[in-house]
Amino acid sequence: MFESVLKKRKNPLYNLIGWFLLSVATIALAFIGLTGGSSLFNTGGAAAEVNSEMISSAEVLQIVKNQERGKTLTTPQRKALENQVLDSLIKKKLILQAAKDENIFVSDQEVFETIQQYPIFIEEGKFSRSKYKNVFEDYKRRGVNIEEQIREDLLVQKVSGLFSASLDRLSLEQEKEDVLKNTKLNIGFVELNKDKKVTRTASADEISQFVQDEKNQARIQSFYDNNKSTRFTKPEKVRASILLITAPEDDMNKSSEALSEIEKIKKEINFDNFEEMVAKHSEDPQSKAKNGDLGFFEKGSFDKKLESAAFSMKKGEVSDPIKTEQGYTLIKLTDRVEAEAKELDDELKKTIAKTLIAQDEMDRLFNEAEKAVQSGEKSSVDQLVGSYKLKWAQTDFFNLGAQRIPKIGLNEQFLSAAIGLKEKGDIHNSLIRQGSKAYIIRLNEMRVEDSKDDPMKAYPYFAQLMSRARVEGALNSWTESIAEEASIKKNPNYLQAVQ
Repeated sequence: MFESVLKKRKNPLYNLIGWFLLSVATIALAFIGLTGGSSLFNTGGAAAEVNSEMISSAEVLQIVKNQERGKTLTTPQRKALENQVLDSLIKKKLILQAAKDENIFVSDQEVFETIQQYPIFIEEGKFSRSKYKNVFEDYKRRGVNIEEQIREDLLVQKVSGLFSASLDRLSLEQEKEDVLKNTKLNIGFVELNKDKKVTRTASADEISQFVQDEKNQARIQSFYDNNKSTRFTKPEKVRASILLITAPEDDMNKSSEALSEIEKIKKEINFDNFEEMVAKHSEDPQSKAKNGDLGFFEKGSFDKKLESAAFSMKKGEVSDPIKTEQGYTLIKLTDRVEAEAKELDDELKKTIAKTLIAQDEMDRLFNEAEKAVQSGEKSSVDQLVGSYKLKWAQTDFFNLGAQRIPKIGLNEQFLSAAIGLKEKGDIHNSLIRQGSKAYIIRLNEMRVEDSKDDPMKAYPYFAQLMSRARVEGALNSWTESIAEEASIKKNPNYLQAVQ
């Protein structure tokens, strides 16, 4: 229903007076003029038609008459008022039609409760049914249904209330955002990192005892097997030489000439004369100075296309021309060293044992740290930090709406835990874990700053006025968007009459 408001927001103060007239006009029609004449019923004709529903000229003129009471308007002023009232009634009609389409309605109970509030129906401090019935029947004879008039006004108010509620929610979200921005924290933290070594290094005796234990021997073997290809294997290496003919990618003619030239070289080149051909033709100064020799290299350390070709070749082969960003290249594979796994000898066992001892100690640290923070005793945390020679660090001040925490980075769990700390020195009751890291955190300081750049706080009445204007503006924008798709016809004879 309200999607078009977001697309077509305009000045919120626009036509505020017109909407004020609309909000009071129909009630005025029904009750301010109760004792007046009968021009509402004696004047015929339609002032406008909205989606085949009529707005009578009598209705317009009655509202104008009520607005004129006690005032002296010039002819131009009265004409302007008549046009403004007509526009307001058209907008009211659009709202009523849209509300019906969206199944927004006003119940009989809501109408009755509103009627009970009007002083004209109060007698001896209570609502008088007989007094209301007399007025109702009187107006019914004149062709006006008071209850329907009130129902329409309440429906307009209800739609306006929906806009107000939506904008209030937006304002509440803005207030929350302001609190997040204006509340700043400084958090102390101790970082535990499984990827870093514990401060203590295992002794030779401790390592020897570890290796002799049968359970630990199984752990050592498992660690070796799981890391053999990555940590305990010397990777395959190749040694190659290259000959390059440069070719700019953005120059098709030169690229074609370079391809033609290297194809001729390919017909003449072989393993034995490669260095000689490099000296004669290569356009790569660095490799040319070494007769094209690149030395030994592993996978991942060279141009991907050339690397792929080199590792797929046999020793002594010369490749076909390979296109790269620099131009066209020929490769000669000079030598190859196959990957070689290191044997699990006594020295390697001791190295692995040292790593596993460090892991065990780090696991023990994590467990003790978790118990210390869960205990809620600051002395337990201080004792842990001291015994493991850990150090407290601190973030810079950051607001609660920050995405990145200084010295920590992106860590939603850290931020959520920090927000939960209330008093200075409070320690969060669990470790904040992130991958191989974990943090002990405490609140060093909290600052709540006032929003000094918000003038509305100094002028609450003006803020309330602007809030009302935003609602009126949103409602006005919405009705304008509906009007663009509606069939609205104004009676030219009526317009000429008021002009």
